[in-house]
Amino acid sequence: MMVGIGSIALQMLLLPLINPLVGEKIILCIALLASIAYALLYGLAWAAWVPYLDASFGVIYVFVKPATYAIISKASSSNNQGKAQGFIAGVQSIASLLSPLVMSPLTCEFLALVAFFK
Repeated sequence: MMVGIGSIALQMLLLPLINPLVGEKIILCIALLASIAYALLYGLAWAAWVPYLDASFGVIYVFVKPATYAIISKASSSNNQGKAQGFIAGVQSIASLLSPLVMSPLTCEFLALVAFFK
């Protein structure tokens, strides 16, 4: 809940201030790096305090979607912006559908008593 509140506050207060200074591409790069750090720290949490530190990266990686939409809307013409945004939404929906189908058996395999990589 705190990550969501922090994300909302940063998108409303900080993003309009830093966007004119650095641009969408730099914001996207920073958000993608934060997303990678978030996934690595969350997956490799070695102590009880690591997920709390990890939450700070969760606040930053929510900038990926607005930065991506801004870059794509600037790159496409006004007639094709709806098509571009619809394509992005379609890809996200397909990824949301396929990821549990791929990751559930993979997670089950890694959590099995006799793992395949031994």
